[in-house]
Amino acid sequence: MRSGLTARLLVAGGVLVVIVLGAFISLLLAMSDAESSRNILVNSQAELSIAREIRNLLIDMESGQRGFVITGDERVLEPW
Repeated sequence: MRSGLTARLLVAGGVLVVIVLGAFISLLLAMSDAESSRNILVNSQAELSIAREIRNLLIDMESGQRGFVITGDERVLEPW
């Protein structure tokens, strides 16, 4: 009778270990996905920042060109 109880406890403990390991592995996978998503977000923010800078430089160039066409003064072309 004693060996039956020991076997049941070992099986129950094994099942519990498998459940805990499964939860731990799924959490590790979720953390890995979150890390890759964070890296994509950081790269996207950097690219958006560069795109804004380029847009602002193009607007400055356009304004300078427009001012030169209107006034003929080369000083307005300084942003170029």
